[in-house]
Parts: sequence; C-alpha cells; structure tokens
Amino acid sequence: MRAFLLVAAAALATTPAPAQNEPLYGLDKYADTPALGPVTDDDPALLRPPDSIAGSDVFTVAAAPPRTTLTTLTGLPTLTEETGGLWTSWGEGLLASNGKLYVGVGDHRGMDGRCYLYEYDPSTHEYRCVLNMVGLIGQEPGDWGHGKLHGRLDEMPDGWIYFATYWGGHPDHVKPEELVKIGGRLVRYNVRTGAAEDLGMPKPGDSFPMHATDVRRGVFHAIGLYGGYLAWDIEKRRPIFCGPFPEGYSWDIRVTLIDPVTGFCYGSENPPEAAAHGGCAPGAYRIFGYDPADNRFFTTKASVPPHPQIELEQKPDIRCYTRGRLPDGSFICQTHEGVMFKFFPDAQRCDLIGLNWVEGLYSTAIATSPKGRYIYYAVGAHGKTWQYGGPIIQMDTRTYQKKVIAFLHPFFLEKYGYTFGGSYTMGITPDGSRLVSFWNGRFREKQEGDSFGHLAFLCIDIPESERRE
Repeated sequence: MRAFLLVAAAALATTPAPAQNEPLYGLDKYADTPALGPVTDDDPALLRPPDSIAGSDVFTVAAAPPRTTLTTLTGLPTLTEETGGLWTSWGEGLLASNGKLYVGVGDHRGMDGRCYLYEYDPSTHEYRCVLNMVGLIGQEPGDWGHGKLHGRLDEMPDGWIYFATYWGGHPDHVKPEELVKIGGRLVRYNVRTGAAEDLGMPKPGDSFPMHATDVRRGVFHAIGLYGGYLAWDIEKRRPIFCGPFPEGYSWDIRVTLIDPVTGFCYGSENPPEAAAHGGCAPGAYRIFGYDPADNRFFTTKASVPPHPQIELEQKPDIRCYTRGRLPDGSFICQTHEGVMFKFFPDAQRCDLIGLNWVEGLYSTAIATSPKGRYIYYAVGAHGKTWQYGGPIIQMDTRTYQKKVIAFLHPFFLEKYGYTFGGSYTMGITPDGSRLVSFWNGRFREKQEGDSFGHLAFLCIDIPESERRE
C-alpha cells in the first residue's frame, strides 16, 4: 500500500494493496480506512437474494453474475472521538468525459471542517485527491470550515465542474453578523487541465445542500439551507437570482432537477410547509419551476404522486431523478420514501410507477443507459443498504420490470469484512457496459446500525446478456 497525505495543492495517486487474506473486522469507525483492493469477483453468490425476500415476485435476478471490483479509499487524515467528524460522501458524483469519476469527500465537521474532490479511474482503479478546499480558500486553523460537498457535479463543455460547499456541523450558535462570514463557497475544477478556482461566497450566510448545473446554458442552480435560491450566470460570474423564494413557494432543499431541453429547474414542495400555504391536498405536493431566462418562478400543474399506502407517507418530495429526459420526454424521479414516478415537464403531469424496491426505500442517484432503456440505482442510501441485501437494481423504463444485477450483502461482508452503507453516486459508461459508483460503508463484524466511515469505489461490469437495449 502507498498511503498518501492530502496537501493544499493536490495529492498523489495511490495504488491500493492486494486483498487481505483475513477479513478486516473490529475496526473503530474513526480509524483510517484499511487498504482493500482492487479486489475483483464474479461469483454466482452475488446473485443470491437474502432469505427474507427470496422468491419475491416484484423483481427478477440476472442470469449471469457481474464482474465487480471494489477499492477502498485510504490516506484520509485520522478522525478521533476528540476531533469528531466522520469521513463520508453525500453528493452526487460525475463520470466525466475523460472517463474518470469525480466525487466529493468530507469530514462532516463545522469548525476546521475539510472536504476534498477525488478523481477515480475505473480502467486502472487508481484514484487521487485533485482538490483540497482548505488549501484552495486559505482556511486557517480554528476557522469554520466546509465539511461536505452535498450537491450534484456536472461538466461544462470546456471541462469545468462547478460545485458549492455545505457545512458539516451547522453553525446554529453563530450570531447573524458573524454567519455572513462563513457561507458556502462556489468552486470550479477543470477535468482537462487540473486547474481549480474559488469563486467566492455567492450567498453570504448560507450554505448549499443541493445544486446542479445547466451545462448547455451555463447556469448554476443551488438551494440554500435557509430556504433561498441561487441561479448563477457562469459566463458573467454574477447571480441571475439570489434570495428568498417568492411568497407561496416552499422548495425542498434536496432537489434541483435541471431540464436540459428548456433550461428550467424544477423542485417539489417542502412537505412540512405545504399545509401552511393551503390549496394542497394531503399527499399531493406541487412541483415548482424556475426559468432563468425570464428570471421567474412558476407553479406547474403536476404534483408528486402519493405513496400507495398513504399512511406510510412522510416525505413525498423529489429526492433523485434521471439527469436527462427519457425517449418519451419524461424524467424518472423517486421520493425520499422510494415512490417512483415519471414527470413529463411539457405536459406538466406525473405518472406513478410504484415503489422502487420490495418496499419503498431511500435512493439518491440514478444512472441511465445510453439509449434510455434502463435505469440503475441502489436503495437504503443513508447507511442501511446492507439491510436490504445491497441490491443493485436495473429497471426497464418501458415495462418497469426490476432486475437485480448484484446483491452486495452479505457477499462482501463474508469475504472481505466490508459492509455497504449507501451510495449517492451512480455513473454508467457511454457504451452502457460498466456501472461506476462510490460508497459509504464500513469494515465491521456485525450487521447492525448505520455503516459510515470507510469509503469505497465499486465498478460493476454488466454482462452483455443483461443489458441489451
């Protein structure tokens, strides 16, 4: 193993060590991640469902096992109970035009919070830190830091990726006059040249749990933690809109659905606030939009479909969605509770598909096959993927048939001691043959509780027989 230290300018690539002969159990969650991988498997056991759902008729299982390659991320500074924090990844990464995956990693802290951008090459399974936020912005010890990159990464035609930072620990104790000094930063990184630039604090006193970029028109859209909206003109380097939502709009902070065709950004109503505005029936939360060309917010005729079992509904807001339209002009979306539906922006309507798994579960990223025939996603994103067998699901967008191409758990626990917690990143290669993802997880001995602290890259080579479009 060649461990590396993160430095301000960038960091060295790392070539992880070969697999250990013995399972790596009993490691404290605050310890450095041990090196594992790249380890490659194509065992038929990857297609074995947990006993609790074996025989279910809501999904099928692939006939041929995939080729999986797991690589843990090592070399992060040690976190202890004294320092606090936990190494995690919460934002949606990007499989860029150069064939490499870019993901954010943060320590989930406020004071002295740190976050990094990593580059992973699925052809070699090597990775490196390409951006250190502390060094880029000149953060000093004792400063309130940036503990997370929480939004979606998108690549502009010239290779620039734009993203904004999000607080790890929230500065609830900070006085308003001091809060404006520690807002989220807008940053860019170029995947072709390796250049990075801090573009400053576009909304002082606020931080960004979600964002996405309209790469065709050069507009960066972001939602502030405190309820504001930012639309940033990338070429002119100035806001088109920056401020609170107009009266009557309560946009959930986890959704910025960009329509590449129109340039509109869509979001769903914030459930806790919806009732206060009136005119919205229980279980029917409206979809709003923003048009940067006219700098206007608007209400669509569409509403998020309610949970099939309405008594189970808690957060019926859009949480993840396809990055572009499917051939029929729709986006496939999922709510926090795993209700899946199609949103047709032109017709301003939603069609219910059903639940995303045996039961509706939390999912945060969707990859779409090149021709739009299939989508791929995981469930149990917030540390609990292992509880459901760790299914990697392929859904046919025409028939809605769900097929599991791999069950990650308990296979990786039993063989390597690794438990998959959840993924916020799913990318697929242009030919549709390889699914590339980044995971929160943990080396652990028992199957209990959330699994965070040991990050890992996972490549899945999908057999051709399982992905014909």
